[in-house]
Amino acid sequence: MCDWIFYQQKMEQFYNAMADVIMQKNYYALIDDSVEEDIICPELLLFEEDVCVEPTESQLEEFLEYVVEKGYRIVMNFYAPDVVLGNVAVKIHDKWFAFGQCRNDDWVGECVTEIWSLKYVLPNLRYMEVKLRYTIPIRPQQGQPAITT
Repeated sequence: MCDWIFYQQKMEQFYNAMADVIMQKNYYALIDDSVEEDIICPELLLFEEDVCVEPTESQLEEFLEYVVEKGYRIVMNFYAPDVVLGNVAVKIHDKWFAFGQCRNDDWVGECVTEIWSLKYVLPNLRYMEVKLRYTIPIRPQQGQPAITT
């Protein structure tokens, strides 16, 4: 039997790590460009809101590269090589969980397009576990080696 409380706590820690990156790397505009920096609360926004960018931009991937530097393994996971939509997954202990969406098509390439809110992910965590198929790892910034699975 799986201890889902453990995985929920670890997922909360992962979202807190993302919030830390927002603060440290000044990614406020990535979350919501209409909110003033001095009143933004990354934890609250990541809890309440999905984070989306245009499919042609690489901001979310760059953002997640910094999260990888904090020790998390993150991949874009597709169920087949020619599938357009996939999920972004993070390894929590011994399981992979989807926490966002990615695209893989000819005109856009492979890119992270959305991070789902923690408010959505936590209650559905049992259904968010994914099996890896065709993956593209999010690699850390500055030439650091990616963490392998």
